[in-house]
Amino acid sequence: SDDDTAKVWRVSVPDVLAGHQDWIWDLDFDPTGSRLAAGGEEGVVKSAALLVVHERSWPLVDLRVDWHDDAPIETLRDLWNAYEPQMNDYVTRALDPASAPAYGVLGDP
Repeated sequence: SDDDTAKVWRVSVPDVLAGHQDWIWDLDFDPTGSRLAAGGEEGVVKSAALLVVHERSWPLVDLRVDWHDDAPIETLRDLWNAYEPQMNDYVTRALDPASAPAYGVLGDP
């Protein structure tokens, strides 16, 4: 809207999501309907994110790069490349910690 907010309308009362400094061009809910993402024109891209919800009620992937002056999308790709080979191990750890592989970190079985 032209007052730099996003409004989520319910039957009788709007929720105002403040924080944007310019026009919002896109809104989207996650598959569970519990999160709303807003995107628009805020100047040079300094942030990038990847959120994937798959078979569970919690995100399979939730990676962010914020206020990165040079290349946030490339940095996010590097994070994904480091995380992806271990992704299923993190799911296993969440569901059955005793059967998860050890990585030498606190909480390993």
